[in-house]
Amino acid sequence: MKFRCHRPAARISKTDNAQLGDIVFFKWKKERRYNHTTLDDVLARYRGTSNPIQRVLIIRPRSAK
Repeated sequence: MKFRCHRPAARISKTDNAQLGDIVFFKWKKERRYNHTTLDDVLARYRGTSNPIQRVLIIRPRSAK
């Protein structure tokens, strides 16, 4: 029996194309790694700080076959 470690996913190139269920990763200027959390958490955590979001990566999981 063979197990898959992950489901395939598509990278979404424009943030305007994000949909419910997509996984959004954020990279802040003063942090080395990407992090993922809810948008509400992101806004609450970084509102009023001098650590702006530098990059956004959106992944759309594909259904398992």
